[in-house]
Amino acid sequence: MVDFEGAKSYVLSELSQNLPDNLTYHGLWHTKDVYRVAVEFADYYKLTGDDRIVLETAALYHDSGFLRVYRNHEEAGCEIASDVLPGFHYSQDLIEQVCELIMATKLPQSPRRFLSELICDSDLDYIGGNDYVRIANLLFEEFKEYHIVTSEMQWFEMQVGFLETHSYFSDFSRQFRNPGKLQNLKLVKAHLEKLRQDER
Repeated sequence: MVDFEGAKSYVLSELSQNLPDNLTYHGLWHTKDVYRVAVEFADYYKLTGDDRIVLETAALYHDSGFLRVYRNHEEAGCEIASDVLPGFHYSQDLIEQVCELIMATKLPQSPRRFLSELICDSDLDYIGGNDYVRIANLLFEEFKEYHIVTSEMQWFEMQVGFLETHSYFSDFSRQFRNPGKLQNLKLVKAHLEKLRQDER
């Protein structure tokens, strides 16, 4: 019998105690948020049994790799899941499914089946939400910290490109998050235009 609650408690404790302090976006709160959305998906699509366990476990472990590395954290997360989950009675098949979902979240997202689509939409649920500006700013701060972007202009250009090319996969997200994402894209474009005007 899979000990999901044990696996959940373990990873939340590890994230709480051992993540780098400068992860303003990829902190414990983000994992909890992605997990919350994954549970909502599981309820909405009436997932049961292994499917529900795989989705919810992947949501909890999808960013656990940040405990070890920043870049290619998905691979590190799979290593952690493979090391830890047997201790909570996960079969090799379940662990492989969890790892498939974790890897699907790597950008650009590449889901190969329904559960992978749900984890991808859980991970990027915020870009269609009302809290986009606040959350995106946390990612901006993190990207500056890790020298991924060096200026506000570069950040907003990146965000426009990302939001324009991103697509939700699930019917739920397309119906309930896409309208918000398009509104957020308008906000980002307007801010970028203002930055460009100020530079002229």
